[in-house]
Amino acid sequence: MYFQESENIADKYPELHDLVEAIDGRIKNLGPGSIIVPEDWAITLQEDINQIKSVLSLLTEDGILEQETRILCLNCENQHPLNDLEDAKQNEEVLHCSQCDTELNAATMERLVVYKVQAHLENPHKPKISPESTAEIVLHMNELDQAIPNGLIDDPFKRSPLLAEVSNKILDVHGKAFESFHFMLLLHFLTDFIPFICSLERLGMQPSASVAFYKRYRYPQRNSICEWMKERGYRVDPMSEIPQYLVALKDKKADNGLVIVLEDGGHISPRIHEHFSDLSQTIKGCVEQTTRGIMNMNEWLNKSGGAQLEFPILSVASCSLKRDFEPPHVAEAVIRNINDLLPAISIRGSKVAILGYGSIGKEIAKQLVSNGANVIVFDPDAQRKLEATQKGFNFSDQVEECVRGKSIVIGCSGSTSINRSALRAMDHGTKVVSASSETYEVTLDDLDQISSKKENLVSNGKLVGTRFFLRPRESAIDLIANGYPVNFWGFHSMKDPAADLILTLILLGALDIATNNKLPPGIDDSRIDQLAKEYEVVERFNELYQN
Repeated sequence: MYFQESENIADKYPELHDLVEAIDGRIKNLGPGSIIVPEDWAITLQEDINQIKSVLSLLTEDGILEQETRILCLNCENQHPLNDLEDAKQNEEVLHCSQCDTELNAATMERLVVYKVQAHLENPHKPKISPESTAEIVLHMNELDQAIPNGLIDDPFKRSPLLAEVSNKILDVHGKAFESFHFMLLLHFLTDFIPFICSLERLGMQPSASVAFYKRYRYPQRNSICEWMKERGYRVDPMSEIPQYLVALKDKKADNGLVIVLEDGGHISPRIHEHFSDLSQTIKGCVEQTTRGIMNMNEWLNKSGGAQLEFPILSVASCSLKRDFEPPHVAEAVIRNINDLLPAISIRGSKVAILGYGSIGKEIAKQLVSNGANVIVFDPDAQRKLEATQKGFNFSDQVEECVRGKSIVIGCSGSTSINRSALRAMDHGTKVVSASSETYEVTLDDLDQISSKKENLVSNGKLVGTRFFLRPRESAIDLIANGYPVNFWGFHSMKDPAADLILTLILLGALDIATNNKLPPGIDDSRIDQLAKEYEVVERFNELYQN
């Protein structure tokens, strides 16, 4: 763990080990003087509040934290030092909330016990630095070049038992089904990518005949995973190299055999159809993980003037299992990562705008409300508006009205939801977050054009985004994670069971592409569901994770 004191507590109280480790990991990212509200952490960590308080109290005894009592305004959730109330009483004055101006008395306030990170704490892993090198060190520290856990290399399927079981079952039935194919991979370079690669290799995928592209997301172990892949013989390139790779593939396609594409976001298949149609006969098929990827494919079809798809594309995004199972896990990751990136902001009591009430947006809205946020929704779709209002959410008919006066704005539409007009309607200090793919939610060009300047946004020594100053008022808008999905900004996104399930569905799609010669060209929205039923994925998942 980060603090020796945490190790000592975990050793003394082994039943609290996992909770101590989780709390230790959060405290290490907080700066001196940061405030911890136990109730908020109980919600974020989904742990018992009394156990949370017990661990915080033990850390207080060891000097890591300092307990403090504050005054909480019940109207706006703003906190005030207890000294403010005592000074007001001593001077026979009335204390008003500094945020909403409510008169604070027994009916409008309550006492709140919080914990403050001690100012004298030294980061035991941080080198001594001179003031002039601080910015340079901050950027270096935020390269997020974490090592792959040793246990994962030794036992890659330890946290992916469903993937291990299904790949073994496939091996028994189909043998080395992937042995004669080449693979183009564009998936998230998270630690769960390692067991997925191992499952493909188990079924015959050849590293020397495959290429893996990575996105420019701030994956915690991206560099380490790149090196791991290269050591195994893979070609590994940034996503920007896809066009150059397709050019080379076109030049030597006669020697390359058939290719299976596994991707996230629709960056390869639409490009092949639009610019490299000669390669279509070389592609055996594609498995697309995301709704955004299917949207990209359909957008090409709509503008192509009646063209047809040349190879099968199996949509994992349309699979009912993924559609029903994944959103709660994505929403949990989004909210958790907002809390981690912005520890000074409490979700509870915050006014939050949700732009897009699709499967992800509705789940984020639901979980935010359960975390105490005040949520308002915007979606141009009339049916989604009806659904949101029936669920009890406040709904705005105009995006500008929806974002005005909100402390956090979350784009969840899968396309552009935050344009120039919406940006100008936001209040000074608004935090803008994407819970979608790539940087679709925010028109970054517009943001640059209407800004007089921008600067790195740093929280507790970590780069968390960019602050833009909008002309002419010079109001600041904080673009968290620089417009990329917040759940991938230095974090692992979904928990292991969710990733295990989704990657298993992708594996089944790849198997079908390889072994089923009757798949017709076009987008298939139902095939992944059929495969999941055939391999009893739900039943096996429940048995493996029931404990």
